Amino acid sequence: MDGGDSTQLYNPLFEADVRFSMQVVGGFLIFYLLLLIAFSVLLVNGLNKANRAMMIPWLSTFGIAILFQLVFGLWLLGGYYIYLVSVLYTLVNWSWMAYNIYCWLCVYSQYQIFEEIQSPNIEQLWP
Repeated sequence: MDGGDSTQLYNPLFEADVRFSMQVVGGFLIFYLLLLIAFSVLLVNGLNKANRAMMIPWLSTFGIAILFQLVFGLWLLGGYYIYLVSVLYTLVNWSWMAYNIYCWLCVYSQYQIFEEIQSPNIEQLWP
């Protein structure tokens, strides 16, 4: 992040300058991805223990990552639609986003199963 090439269209830090924004945005991305790794470990532990509360941080954090992929693809199309290669990069990005949505839905469906199993079944026996 102290220099290098940020001129490739598929680079998430595309057109970031090396003076200030590269360090700030790059530092945020590193922090965010480390946080996502920690939440992934928490997710695996939550699945093993059947604890749905341990799944919520991963669901929200990964959902934000999916939204970033959507916005990044829209930005590529909107800003660089005259270059055909940007359409290809956007399609590749959105294909990967579709896979990420599938993974998110799998975890969310498991969350719903845990929610149904753990919900109390209270029956009123006397009016």
